[in-house]
Amino acid sequence: RRRRQLRWASALLAGGVGLAVFAAAVGAAVAARGMGRTGATGAVARERLVVVDANVLLSNRSYGSVIAAARRAGADAIALQEAHRGQLERELAAVGLGAEFALSAPTGQDPDAPDTILAVRRGLHPRAVEGPLPTAAAGFATDAGTLFSIHTAAPVERAPVQRAWARTVRAAVGLCAAGTIVAGDFNASVDSAVLRERNGCADAGTRLRMGGLGSWPADLPAALGARIDHQLYDGRAFAAVSGELFDIAGSDHRGLAIVYDRRG
Repeated sequence: RRRRQLRWASALLAGGVGLAVFAAAVGAAVAARGMGRTGATGAVARERLVVVDANVLLSNRSYGSVIAAARRAGADAIALQEAHRGQLERELAAVGLGAEFALSAPTGQDPDAPDTILAVRRGLHPRAVEGPLPTAAAGFATDAGTLFSIHTAAPVERAPVQRAWARTVRAAVGLCAAGTIVAGDFNASVDSAVLRERNGCADAGTRLRMGGLGSWPADLPAALGARIDHQLYDGRAFAAVSGELFDIAGSDHRGLAIVYDRRG
């Protein structure tokens, strides 16, 4: 019995050491990425641009928490995924913002179709983006720069769909060019090789040391989740100065609000 007790004690000790090493490794990775729910840099204040993005989930019957976050942040652009244009139009109108925003959505005519949507304040003079866009991408050229809302395919183990995931992530990242911000559900963490190919653009959450906070799944504490929702931006045209993750009622994602200074 004593030998059995010693074996159990040795096993528990080894397991405890292993857990401690694992916890230390996770802690170091999280610390390196940053844990601040809000972040700020020392950038000198210039003309601001505020972008909010959120995957609201197809079955969601209210975008109230996203609109509240957008109003709180003073959003100039709202990028939604798995949304319905008609529902967003009705909810913006209900809070007196219906005339403030122009909406772009890939499916175009059907307001009740699930869609990727970009809403931009009319004061930025939003205009149609020239050229074809990737699937599940909406965009506007504006006086502040070119803005996109995107939603990539989900990664799965089956090879054809896995290739579709990588292809759509690369296509979304490829939208980030001079004077551009690309916001949305990339279905990829900052550690993914396909997301590291950023075309010279920066990841706002990483730049603001928010990378240790997960945007999905929302039912886990943020420190245990994965950040698959991102805003990529051209650092020559913009500087990310602060950001916040916020809860979205009815969704399995958290939303992201980023404040930018416009350079030049």
